[in-house]
Amino acid sequence: RSSDLTECALLQFCDSLGESYEEIREKNPERSFTKVFTFNSIRKSMTTVVPLGNGKHRVFTKGASEIILAKCSYLLGSDGELHPLSPFDR
Repeated sequence: RSSDLTECALLQFCDSLGESYEEIREKNPERSFTKVFTFNSIRKSMTTVVPLGNGKHRVFTKGASEIILAKCSYLLGSDGELHPLSPFDR
């Protein structure tokens, strides 16, 4: 596990959901990724696109909070449900 603060926060989030990072990586090796957009200073983020099957994909992005929030429409509530992201939430 990385000592990077963002990486640590993401790993803790994964743990809080009852998920195992190691099991997720076993099920989703890098060779299965559809696309990886590496970090750069213009985007201030990095993104990985992972196939879910049936033509669907999940996008994982990390980076500067103001950049990520500008791209978001929903947040995952403590109830596990998606909720529209309001201007107050930003």
